[in-house]
Amino acid sequence: MFLREDAVLAILKSLKWSIAFIFAASIVFAPFAAAPAAAQITSPATWYVSNTGDDANTCLTTDAPCATINGAIGKAAAGDTVEVAVGTYTGSGNQVVLIDKDITLSGGWDETFTSQSGLSIIDGEAARRGISVDYNSRSGDPTVSVDHFDIRNGS
Repeated sequence: MFLREDAVLAILKSLKWSIAFIFAASIVFAPFAAAPAAAQITSPATWYVSNTGDDANTCLTTDAPCATINGAIGKAAAGDTVEVAVGTYTGSGNQVVLIDKDITLSGGWDETFTSQSGLSIIDGEAARRGISVDYNSRSGDPTVSVDHFDIRNGS
């Protein structure tokens, strides 16, 4: 069976308009498409730190905390909170904790981060500062809140 030339042209013309419509619709409605959930971090966010954690974790959930306070601060945005489980935190370099943005450090949390009844220890081991605040950061002078910490053995 053969199609007449005018029938073939009518089919092609119809397909051309269908493809053009689909393309136009994808351009118009693309901005309304949902972004992947993994890419969405609402701010202010809460980040979690525990001695049993790993800085390679997302640190956004209590079951995947960071191991170091600096690891969580590095992932946090200005205005976020870093909750730190009870334990002793040490570091390397000039300080155990370097704060370079507006942030709240909240220590003394239990391992499940449901109760805040103790203290988290920042230990400079007589070799480094416990906490340093970078007042010369790109964003100006940070506003910092620190609670439920015992900061000891700083140099």
